[in-house]
Amino acid sequence: MRRAERASIAFEIVTRPEDIESGIAAYESVYARSWKVPEPFPRFNAQMMRHAAGIGVLRLGLLHARPDSGGSNPIAVQLWIVMNGQASVLKLAHDAAYKALSPAPC
Repeated sequence: MRRAERASIAFEIVTRPEDIESGIAAYESVYARSWKVPEPFPRFNAQMMRHAAGIGVLRLGLLHARPDSGGSNPIAVQLWIVMNGQASVLKLAHDAAYKALSPAPC
């Protein structure tokens, strides 16, 4: 059995304006716990995600760990823009505490 399957994780893709605020909260939570240096313009990414969701080009990927106690904990994020059949990843981050879930080289 794969580590991800044993770890009880769930993947979500946020695309719609009505789901964006919870997606932004998850993104910011993971980013704050990642190895990344804080953004120089901290409101930019949230505003970009809102706008991209509004015009239908956002793909915000969220990986959640589900602890035994229930609930959900976002542990990795990817921010994509998809237009004219082209996808571009703009940002990604993960919580280093969950590094063991990362795919291992074959």
